[in-house]
Amino acid sequence: MKSIDKDIVSQVLQEQGDMDFLAVERQIAKLSREQPALLAYLMGANDEHYNFDEKQLLLYIGVNVYQMMSRGDK
Repeated sequence: MKSIDKDIVSQVLQEQGDMDFLAVERQIAKLSREQPALLAYLMGANDEHYNFDEKQLLLYIGVNVYQMMSRGDK
């Protein structure tokens, strides 16, 4: 198993911090096209276990990790 370079992690987190709402929506749409099962998993967080803020955080982290993994070594 290969690690993701720390520069990629930093770059993705910086880019995410600089994005506006529409850019985030485009990333989620891209994730939907490329990895629909992953997005379904992230969106399907159970209301019994997670509140609204926790579900948003789960989606945010999931999108970030996907971006990091897609930029890393294949």
